[in-house]
Amino acid sequence: MRKLIIWSILIGMLVVTGCEDSNNIVNTPKEIDGLSLLGLSNGRTLVYIQTDTIISLDPISVTITDTTLSILITGTGNDWIIHNGTEKLINLKVASSSIIQNGYWKKINGQDSLMYFAAPPLLMERTLNPDLNWDYDTPFYQTDSSSEKLPFYYANFGFQVNKSYIGIETIITPAGEFDSYRFDLLLYTADYGNDPVAIVSEYYVPNIGLVKQDFNIGALKRSLILVNYSN
Repeated sequence: MRKLIIWSILIGMLVVTGCEDSNNIVNTPKEIDGLSLLGLSNGRTLVYIQTDTIISLDPISVTITDTTLSILITGTGNDWIIHNGTEKLINLKVASSSIIQNGYWKKINGQDSLMYFAAPPLLMERTLNPDLNWDYDTPFYQTDSSSEKLPFYYANFGFQVNKSYIGIETIITPAGEFDSYRFDLLLYTADYGNDPVAIVSEYYVPNIGLVKQDFNIGALKRSLILVNYSN
């Protein structure tokens, strides 16, 4: 953990955060199946560096924490599981026009149990167009004692979500340079009404998956960037 209490650095971070370059975005999608953007391939691993930046104003400070996130994908056909390390978490179902999250996994008495959603959120459309925009709700993540809001990877438990296709954007990561498909998300909760509590940008590459994510909620700015992956 690195702790910085330098006013000039804080101002610089705020300026950079508000001035992301979007000049290289091309809005017209190529002819691809949105399914390929999730990179679903049995046994694929994706390794990310997650950087959490927390800005405090009283006293003025910036706290930066780096952690490693390892994602494992398993499955075949229409049924897929996203693992956090070796732990099952997100369950996906491939349909003819979309990919939905039909549930999540949790341990019950030491056994992996699939908790189904009554109204599965639609995570990705299979046909992309310049005006693509849709809404969905992801139920809370249920622990043994509470219901939790849990932003994890591309599943945002406990939020109402508005998701928009933005366009094709070239990005550079430690894993390589990619023409990525960018989606922007607005996350809402009942407590805040019509004002989003979080703003998210996701960048996907066909046949690889999520390569970058920027997540901003309150004092937290989270960046997820791909550093390595297997085919």
